[in-house]
Amino acid sequence: MKELTSYNRAVQYLTKVFKLVNAEFFNSELEMPTITIQSTTEAYGHVTSGRIWKTEQGYLRELNISADYLDRSVENIVATLIHEGCHLYAMQNGIRDTSNRGIYH
Repeated sequence: MKELTSYNRAVQYLTKVFKLVNAEFFNSELEMPTITIQSTTEAYGHVTSGRIWKTEQGYLRELNISADYLDRSVENIVATLIHEGCHLYAMQNGIRDTSNRGIYH
C-alpha cells in the first residue's frame, strides 16, 4: 500500500473506506459525512450530532478520525469507521445510543 503522506490523500482514502463500510454493513443507508482528521486524544474518532459542514448539497455531519491514533492498524481504523457508522445510523433512525452526555455508549 502507498504511504499516505498528505492530509488530502488520507481523507480521500478514509472516504473510500467509509463508502465500502456503508455498503457492506449499512446497506448504503448512511448519509455521507465530511471526514476529517484532527487531534482528539480522548477518542479514536467521533461523529457530530449536528450537521456542521456547509456544502453545495446542504449541511453534513462530521466524522473525525483522530490524528493521534492513525498509527494503529488499518483493521482498527476500519473498526472505528464502523463504530462511528453505528452512531450515524442511530442518529438517522432516532435511536438513543449514548448516555451521561455522550460518555457511555
